[in-house]
Amino acid sequence: MNTAASAVGSTHVGERVLRNPLLAVVLAWLAVAIVLRETFAEMWRAWGASGTFTHGYVIFPIVIYLLWYRRERWQGLPMRPSLLGVVLVALAFALWLAGSLLHLNVAMQFGAVAALVSAVVAVAGVEIFRAAMFPLLFMFFAVPVGEELVPWLMDFTAHFTVGALNAVGIPVYAEGHLIYIPTGTFSVEKACSGIRYLFASIVLGTLYAHLFYRSTWRRVLFVALCALVPLLANGLRAFLIVILAHVSRNEIAVGVDHLIYGWIFFGFVMLLVFWIGRAFAEPAATEPAGTPAVPTTAASPGWLNPWIALSLVLALLIGMRGAEATLERRDTRATVSSALAQVPAPHSGWTGPITMSSNWQPQFAGPSHVLTAAYLHGAHPVDVALLSYAEERAGTELVNSENRLFDPDHWTWLSERSLQVALPDGQQVPVFAVQVRRGLTRRSIWRIFVVGERAVSGGLAAKFARAQAILRGEDGAGTALVVSAEQTGENAAPEPEVREFLVTYYPQLLSCLRDTPAGSAACAPAP
Repeated sequence: MNTAASAVGSTHVGERVLRNPLLAVVLAWLAVAIVLRETFAEMWRAWGASGTFTHGYVIFPIVIYLLWYRRERWQGLPMRPSLLGVVLVALAFALWLAGSLLHLNVAMQFGAVAALVSAVVAVAGVEIFRAAMFPLLFMFFAVPVGEELVPWLMDFTAHFTVGALNAVGIPVYAEGHLIYIPTGTFSVEKACSGIRYLFASIVLGTLYAHLFYRSTWRRVLFVALCALVPLLANGLRAFLIVILAHVSRNEIAVGVDHLIYGWIFFGFVMLLVFWIGRAFAEPAATEPAGTPAVPTTAASPGWLNPWIALSLVLALLIGMRGAEATLERRDTRATVSSALAQVPAPHSGWTGPITMSSNWQPQFAGPSHVLTAAYLHGAHPVDVALLSYAEERAGTELVNSENRLFDPDHWTWLSERSLQVALPDGQQVPVFAVQVRRGLTRRSIWRIFVVGERAVSGGLAAKFARAQAILRGEDGAGTALVVSAEQTGENAAPEPEVREFLVTYYPQLLSCLRDTPAGSAACAPAP
């Protein structure tokens, strides 16, 4: 008798679990996580590959804790599945699909996280989403994005340090990210940019503002403060490190220990910021459970229940992977056969082609073809490298965060800028220009992205141009054209030689690369 009663009780428990609408949300999240596991795995790898994004490891645990900690806010609300949420899920999947087509990891990762958030709206409804909005939106901090700020942050740190050294009367000379003082030379490297402090401060500040403030203006003001303070603190940190090295004759604050000092200093600054912020906290915002949300009268269509909404999410997920497989089957191979053997014949005033200099090399991941050569303009050599991508796969792309124009272990980044080079026919070619230095040698490196027959203005434009070409049924092949020259005299600049080479050879380079009839007669064997 007791055994039978226990069996009946267990059956009722199982039925209650299956009838629990929140189970549909959990299953939707599991489905997204499993189907898009490669995207989430790439996020995990990015957290570990760069100290910039190590905060990503704690984002999802914080989200789960906040959902449980404030559960009274959403637990008692009725689940009203939303067609708006289904539409948002479709848009999130479309973003992921666009990122897959463009080989743009950040778009895929934003799409994957947006799918998790939108699934809550679709399956649980707008009311529950509003009650749990902060922890759900907090998930977007897990996306590793923002390293594009590093050059700007390095510039700011260098300018701040130079200004502070001038203010205290220490003689200083700066060349890009190199800082010279009487007792030594300092370089503002990526680790000195302060981007780790910036991201950590914004993430912690956002969480702090949510927990200790209720009014929107206080929250926005505090997060803005947490974004501004690391910028100034990192500049002050770099200045103090230079001062410590200066007064100790480079006995302290050099090597790894200056990074340790930096984290100690940053920790002290952030504790001070949070202590000041706590003094202005609103006590009502610190209540553990908060006030339960009041249900609204909005209702979902009668036919739409959590399980049907889950079915729609799963159908969209399957459709998205099917569309991705269809796009991947498109043949994206291009004809770049001449790139292995043909380079432009020399013009009047130029000699070559000869072998490219060996003291620098652009470092790109897995190009289909690589062509290098050099030409002499009088006694001044100009190097050219063409790295072609007939088809792209994950990790081997024309535009990839791991691609480098130079070896950062041997060259110091001085500056960068974008410019336009005017050709004789009136065409404007967009160029990304970099200045680097090694010892007393300064080098100018110019890069142009060419997709099909057209130069594009940058990495994102190259991604979109390739996607458009594939959708039109074209090959979408892309090439990085890299031209470089060294400083030729004490006061000479390398850029005029690079510009002259581009003006003279750019159309012919493309003709030889693509093996067009118009250019084949003007091409010569590669050295």
